[in-house]
Amino acid sequence: MKRWVTLLVLAILGLFAWVLLAKGDGVRVHAHASLPAFVLKLSDPATRFRVDIGSDENGDGIPDVLMTRNEKHGFNLRRSLRSLKLRPKYRADIANWIASDSGDFLRTEIAMQEQHFEIRASAAGHNQIVRTEINHDPIALGATETGWRPTRADYLWQGEKFGLDGTGHHRLRNRVEMWKLEGMRMIFERELEANESVIRSAELRKQGRLLIKGPAKESDDWLFSEFRIATKSETVYRAGADALGVSKPGSGSWEYLALQSQPDEALRVLILAEQATGAQVLELDFASQAVASQLFWDIPGMPPIKIRDNLTLERIEGKVWIAVATIEPRNPRAPGVVPALKLRVRPPSGVSRPTSIPLEILKSDSSEDWGIFDVHSELVSDQDGDGESDVFLLVECTGYRDFAIWFLCSGATGELIEQKAQP
Repeated sequence: MKRWVTLLVLAILGLFAWVLLAKGDGVRVHAHASLPAFVLKLSDPATRFRVDIGSDENGDGIPDVLMTRNEKHGFNLRRSLRSLKLRPKYRADIANWIASDSGDFLRTEIAMQEQHFEIRASAAGHNQIVRTEINHDPIALGATETGWRPTRADYLWQGEKFGLDGTGHHRLRNRVEMWKLEGMRMIFERELEANESVIRSAELRKQGRLLIKGPAKESDDWLFSEFRIATKSETVYRAGADALGVSKPGSGSWEYLALQSQPDEALRVLILAEQATGAQVLELDFASQAVASQLFWDIPGMPPIKIRDNLTLERIEGKVWIAVATIEPRNPRAPGVVPALKLRVRPPSGVSRPTSIPLEILKSDSSEDWGIFDVHSELVSDQDGDGESDVFLLVECTGYRDFAIWFLCSGATGELIEQKAQP
């Protein structure tokens, strides 16, 4: 009997030792070995996290990094002994505020079992970490300590507010509705045809424009339907597939990027089209019923990507600044080969700047199809003394182990620059 008791005690002690050895915060932030960048990764490949750009927590004039993640806390002894595997008792969300200039952890919060953390944009447009409780409004833990609900993106035109619902169904068919918010008076309703979709853009909303796209029937052309609140009118435009950089609908991939025109001008937009040799950014001009296009940026050698996940866009003095991020080479790769974050930047000057950031942290990990989860950016004041605003970039990457990397890019050239504290 004593022998069985001894074995049980040893088993329990061994399980506690296992927990202590396995435990750790699992989060590491390293300065890049040769470039002005910081890399964040988790030691546990089973743990996932989300990051975003937050407010300036340490007062150096540059936004800091927000991170939420899940971590195991405690274990279920009976289930662990039965399965001979560590079974967590529960998972709690953890929120971290990280200094972008040093990688230091400024603040950490742990949620209760009935709570979880999210990164959301406040009504003022700033990203905050919020703690959500069951049947309660989220409580902001970032710049403010008040409860709030994120506001919906409504249209505002000449002092009047309009709401948009593009997800409803009407007689089992998709529809788009726009109505006046105060009186709920319907001013525009349209059922979507097969393969039609609404282009969602904050810039279009601010100009009182609603744009719907879809392939034309029995044709290789595309149709664009523009509704304008100012005139309460709808105009249909036709674009040849070649204008979108594809031979015909369905044979290539393209996506809306940004609005280029002012409210009183004919519609001009940027799109990104994937090509066999790379990708192209095209400018579409809706000045006539037959939409014309011209090349805005040729990006040769870019592998197929999830367009919106890999790209970010800012405006510097009204002009477009675009960055596209990829991890290359992709799976499979030879043992010991160091993959790199390939950054392709087109500043307003139009002179593109490719940058390769070696990712030594992946060299020892299992071969995996590494990819970009999301690219975040925010304009900051001039950091390199050239008189141009610069851009803070934060890239979320996914694979065997998720990780993130952030750095400053010159607004004039697109090259990486040192982050300096503000006077």
